[in-house]
Order: sequence, then C-alpha cells, then structure tokens
Amino acid sequence: MELSDSKIELVLHAEAKLFDGSGMDIPISDLYESFEVSGKGSVVAEDKLIVTELRVTKSPNIILMSPRSGDEAGLPVEIRGVARVFENNLNVRVKDSNGKVLAEAFTMANSPDMGKYGVFAIDLNYSEPTASTGYVEAFNYSAKDGSIENLVSSPIKFENVEAQILKVYFSNSKKDPRADYCARTYPVERRVPKSEAPGRTALEELIRGVLTDEGRAGYFSSIPQVPRVEINKLVIENGLATIDFNSALSAYGGGSCKVAAIRSQIENTIKQFSSVKKVDILIDGSKDDVLQP
Repeated sequence: MELSDSKIELVLHAEAKLFDGSGMDIPISDLYESFEVSGKGSVVAEDKLIVTELRVTKSPNIILMSPRSGDEAGLPVEIRGVARVFENNLNVRVKDSNGKVLAEAFTMANSPDMGKYGVFAIDLNYSEPTASTGYVEAFNYSAKDGSIENLVSSPIKFENVEAQILKVYFSNSKKDPRADYCARTYPVERRVPKSEAPGRTALEELIRGVLTDEGRAGYFSSIPQVPRVEINKLVIENGLATIDFNSALSAYGGGSCKVAAIRSQIENTIKQFSSVKKVDILIDGSKDDVLQP
C-alpha cells in the first residue's frame, strides 16, 4: 500500500511486535524519534492502520535529544542523547558556524549491554564563539583508524551570557615527559558562567578533566573520573580554603607521584584566587589519611 502526500495513523495492536533490521525481536520502548520504521497490519479506515508488526529500517547509532535544532545554547550547553557505540565511548563538541571548534570532550553512554542504546549526558563549557550560530555534535572515533564515525549534528543559536575566564591546573606529559616533577602542574583556561562562587566553579571544571584538545597538547589529570568526584563543601575563610570531597577522590590507585599531582592540581587551581593562601583537603569531612601514597 503506497500513500502519497497524505498521513496515516498507526495504531499499535496490543500484541504488536517490533523487530530490528536483522529480524530480532526488540522492545517497543527501544523506538526513538529518528528511527525509520515500516509496519504491517490491517487498514480499518482510510487513514488508520492497526499495526501488528513494526520493523526498524533505519536506526542511527547516536541520537541527539538535546539541544534540538534551533535551540539556544547557554553556558554550559546541556548535551543529552542515547548511543550504541564501541565500548560506549563517544565524543561531543561545540563549534560555531565559522567552523571553529569551541570545545570537545569525551563521555560515555551507560548502555546495559553491547548493541544496546545507553543514555549519555554532559554539560560542556566552551570558548567564545566567532558567530552567533553554531552546532552541537556527537560522534565516536573509529577504533580502526581514528576517523570520525556516526556523526550527528544539531544547529544551535548562542545565547548572550556573562562569562569569566578561570584557570584549571593539570599535569602535562609534553612539558614533563619523564614525570620528573610530579607536583608541577600547568594551567589551561576555561570560559565559564560568571559566578559569585568562582572557586567552586574552578574546582568543578578541574573535576571534569581535560578536554580533547588539551589532551592532544599533553595535559592529563590524576583526579579519578570514575566514580565521579564531587565537592561536598568549600569554605574560604581567613586565607584558608577547606575543600571537602566525596570518597571518590580516594579512588586514585595510590603512588606518591599521583598523590603529589592531585594535591598540586587542587591547590594551584584554588590558589589562583588572592583570597586563598593555604589549602586543607578533606574526604567526607575527615583529614585522616587523605591523599596518602
């Protein structure tokens, strides 16, 4: 049955089944907006089809759900979607309509099994755009040759935001290739929303880890990425910054060099503010055995 320049309503039968392109039975809940499907069933009216079988004929490996085409992007931009990619690894990036990449970062989908979709979510700050419009993109790098695969793109408009530039400190394998100076860390600049609590904002950027271009320049972080490190509390008083992290900070794997690097990253990032002279690092309210080799 072919329809031209008309719409037909598909009504799912109570026992309707959904199949993927290879004929495997999959849950109806696995249908996403960008899928293309074909249906089998009974026509009960001129514009209504009771569907007993649906078959997915096209299903992208990465689906961007937010931002949608034409949305305004603030700072940070909230990027959400689902993906089924190799080892759940993918990248997201923001670029302006002049082609300038403003930020790119690695993230993961929480897929329950190989070949299944998993949700990904990341909030990404980005540098000053050179145009009023741009794109949010999601993709993965090929494990075979490093080429970009499964690229999806959503056109956006950049909001006018009040921003500030903060420094975040990381180790660098190119500046210190033999790791002779474990406690020596180097700054990168991040454009973030203007805040009344810039110290916390800077530390949150530190916890996010390195961006893709920073990693290519040799920067790396010794702060654990999994499980997620979070700031329980930050108090700056009389020149002392007391930073209380959750227990994830202790999942760094040990070693005196790594401990020195983590402490340097945290201390240098918070000491960029003139109000901070000393730093106390706590984990869940305790100083005992914090950042010990």
